[in-house]
Amino acid sequence: MNDKGKSILIGDGLRLYVQKNSPYWWLCIREEGQEKRLSTRVKIVDDPRGDGGARDKASHIAIEERLKRKYGVTSEVSSPSFSSLADQTIQYLGSLTPHKDIYDSYATVINNYLKPYFKMKPISKVNRHELYKFYEWRKGQTGGSISETQKRVTNKAISHIFNHACDNGYIEQYQIPDLPAVSPKAKVRREFFSKDELDRLLASCEGFVSESRNIKTRQIREMLEFYIHFLLGTGARPGSEVLSLTFGGLELEKLGDSLVWLATITKGKTVHKKGKRKIILSNRAVYALEKVISINPDLSGLSLRQVVDRFPRREIFIVPYRESLPDYGRPFNALVKYSGLQTENYTLYSLRHTYITQRLLDASVPRRAIAKQCGTSEEMIERYYDHVISLDYADDLKQSDGYRDLGLVTLDI
Repeated sequence: MNDKGKSILIGDGLRLYVQKNSPYWWLCIREEGQEKRLSTRVKIVDDPRGDGGARDKASHIAIEERLKRKYGVTSEVSSPSFSSLADQTIQYLGSLTPHKDIYDSYATVINNYLKPYFKMKPISKVNRHELYKFYEWRKGQTGGSISETQKRVTNKAISHIFNHACDNGYIEQYQIPDLPAVSPKAKVRREFFSKDELDRLLASCEGFVSESRNIKTRQIREMLEFYIHFLLGTGARPGSEVLSLTFGGLELEKLGDSLVWLATITKGKTVHKKGKRKIILSNRAVYALEKVISINPDLSGLSLRQVVDRFPRREIFIVPYRESLPDYGRPFNALVKYSGLQTENYTLYSLRHTYITQRLLDASVPRRAIAKQCGTSEEMIERYYDHVISLDYADDLKQSDGYRDLGLVTLDI
């Protein structure tokens, strides 16, 4: 910001100033050798010189603060709770346009972890030590380590809450704690299931469901199995891309000589950049949808086409006992562990990587078609799946180059 460092004296012990990374005018109150800094919530662009709304707001804030001091009202009393600020942050993120799916991820982290841990603790008491204690607690909740991606999302959600508190004058800039370090993103090979591993995982579903301790757990585990098949049959991204699907988002079209079920992806990582996309549902994916219908008491007995016509607004992968969509990540991790596979190697995203890998190994499927189906680019496929692409050309690479033979080695395989 070009005005960074600008400071305007507006009264005895009062000055307006511009603070780094904040769009608002800030007020510094100095009394008896102590300073207190508060946001005026008046944007610099609305009052560039600081002689209008910012000055008026600063004067009112100064009067309130001096009355609090005079009558013994401490800032501790007026400091809002972490949970109340978290709710305000979720509401604020929900109002932003264009809406990004990552905002939903922040809201999930806030509701599932941050609010249950910090509860009504004053925001001014949440320091770096408390944040480290929170991460240790969260490890216990998730049954193990937290991935670097989860840390990034959690740190960003925490930052949004503290920035909201700072912008509203509940805390000062210096009170925002440093967040736990997160390793930088690195190019990594996408983990996918081999045929044997996938067979083992799918064969474990029946026992995993039967060992459920209550009806709620059983319903989620039953739905998880069909969610897995749907991801394997489409290559769609787990999360909002698939969980936001309704039966009304499905359509049966004649493509060539065949009738094909399509689904329209309306949410997800790339929708705000590239718009909606249609994906083709494989026989496995359609089978999964039919099984979803069969386990829902009010849908059982209907065909997929009938459900699409009669229940267009109904979310597909919602379970009967709850009104909101569940998080399938944790039960999937439990299933991987139950099947005896290495839990740290696989996530729900591994199902998408398995789909892409298998299609790359199928020479009849053009790479462009895979990229379009999965909502990515051919460049990204080449970047992350180069180990598969080399196998794709194995036959060509094996052929003779046409030069004169050395006549030294005979391969007997």
